[in-house]
Amino acid sequence: MWEAAITIKDVVAREGLARIRRIFELDRAWRHRPPAEIKALRDEHLRPHVDPFINWVDVEYDKVKFQRRFLRTALGYAHRQQGTRRS
Repeated sequence: MWEAAITIKDVVAREGLARIRRIFELDRAWRHRPPAEIKALRDEHLRPHVDPFINWVDVEYDKVKFQRRFLRTALGYAHRQQGTRRS
């Protein structure tokens, strides 16, 4: 997604990066806490960001899945990760 945001200044890619950045910023703040507390914090504070991000990825991926672009590659990767996240 970074390549699409930087090289072609794609608005969708920039939105994706902003969403991902917020998720990682929250998670980074808890890295020194005990695992059980991290899980509780993730469930409470990250889930409201991750679920909408995945839904957004699905919508945006459907728009570009037949194009040959950096954005399709990045969104496709995120789209495929749903199976590992929900397992």
